[in-house]
Amino acid sequence: MSIAVVIVRCSVGLRMVYAGKMELITRPALAQELGISIPSLAKLIAVGIVDSFTMVGVQMVFDETMVTRLKNYGPVNDDHPQALILKTGAARPDLENGRKWQGWKAGVKPGDPDQMDGIRQWWPVRDPAPYVDRFLVPTVAGFVLGVYRIDDYSTIPGGRRSFEISDVTDAPEGEAFRGKRFSPEGGSLTKSV
Repeated sequence: MSIAVVIVRCSVGLRMVYAGKMELITRPALAQELGISIPSLAKLIAVGIVDSFTMVGVQMVFDETMVTRLKNYGPVNDDHPQALILKTGAARPDLENGRKWQGWKAGVKPGDPDQMDGIRQWWPVRDPAPYVDRFLVPTVAGFVLGVYRIDDYSTIPGGRRSFEISDVTDAPEGEAFRGKRFSPEGGSLTKSV
């Protein structure tokens, strides 16, 4: 039995039709379609937003269902509630602060206490008081990972903040951000919107 693979070059990367049934897209082509960089796509893979891919030789490819799912992350509306947006990354060990990791761990639900610990502390926020009873929204490459309500905060020497948070990702109040994305942009780790 032979399987035909048709490769079509596009301006960046490749599209492949595998066995005449499924279109596959390479990392550069997917990054271009999403309007993000290849390193940002790698971050989406590391945090589990992109959770399905196939290796064809040394090339990582994604099927059309993954591409469609990612493109369905609509933009966050301009009239969304006030929120503190955090740019986070993939989980890594945190040996100093008594938590299992810092950052976002793929495959762990937003409401898991360890996931919440991974993203709630230590952020450079100049004035956190206006955010109490508002939202904390961790993102990677602009994609929203979860939605939390800020219940309180504390400060450590050096001005970094730790937030007491409640998961509202699946609650009606999280709807303004859930399954959406902000335009990716450079800059600081935190942003008020």
